[in-house]
Amino acid sequence: MNLRALGVFRAVAASGSQAAASRTLNVAPSAISRTIAELEAELGFALFRRERGRLIPTQPGRAFAVEVERVFREIDGLAASARALRAKGGDRVRALVPPSLAQKFLPVAVVRFAKAHPSTQLDIDYGSAPMAMAALAEGRIDVAVISLPVDAGGRDVVPLMDVETVCLVPRDHRLAAKPAIEPKDLDGEPVILINRRFAFRERLDDLFRRAGSVPKVRVETSSGSAAVGCAQAGVGIAVVSRLIAQAADGDPSLAIRPFRPTVWQKFAAVLAETARGPAVDGFVKALRGAASAYRRGR
Repeated sequence: MNLRALGVFRAVAASGSQAAASRTLNVAPSAISRTIAELEAELGFALFRRERGRLIPTQPGRAFAVEVERVFREIDGLAASARALRAKGGDRVRALVPPSLAQKFLPVAVVRFAKAHPSTQLDIDYGSAPMAMAALAEGRIDVAVISLPVDAGGRDVVPLMDVETVCLVPRDHRLAAKPAIEPKDLDGEPVILINRRFAFRERLDDLFRRAGSVPKVRVETSSGSAAVGCAQAGVGIAVVSRLIAQAADGDPSLAIRPFRPTVWQKFAAVLAETARGPAVDGFVKALRGAASAYRRGR
């Protein structure tokens, strides 16, 4: 079975006549008849019956016609996608990154990539590591930036950077005088934490349990800007990555203090099994360049 035979069947089903299909396809009527006969032999059932000089699809023929139309719709969709890619320079990279990298890290990577690949479109979404791995498995993205550890399922993993955890403390708070903040220091304190769906939150909660510390969680968020904004508004002490805390650099109302013991977030890029080529390689290179810039500047 091939697309040419399906196209012949489609034309005959639409016109009800081998002669009409012959004119539409610019193919000899004998070739139309032979193709239909071969297709029926391959399928094992009759596709048409003759009725008053017309070819009428049989019941299985009508069901087969529905499937054939679906195939051609998908082919038309592929053609439309190809046209869109040509219009955009013929390339696209789909990525998913954690929200904590959105403010400072990702723009640096995007600028680097855009300079090297000006004709390539970047599609970027945000989510947790489980969301990223599901998107990779389903073929919806080419690159996932995740916080380790994670089961990459044999996919290529490119280490990027290690980011420590810090606290954003109101400058006039008693804890601002400490050189570092420990879990026990936050017992009973209003805090702003990342959502529970992130593995980083699980590690924080484990440290609080071990220290017998029960902070008052005022806000849970996946947005770094929201965490910083809440801390600036005096809602509580934000426990965030140093990347997120960079948004508060120079704010006289907040002090940035290390969180001890250090909770490191180890970020890496995970590539889809089919993700190869200059565009994807270029995006990973841009991510590594942004990570190097972060390490130099921290």
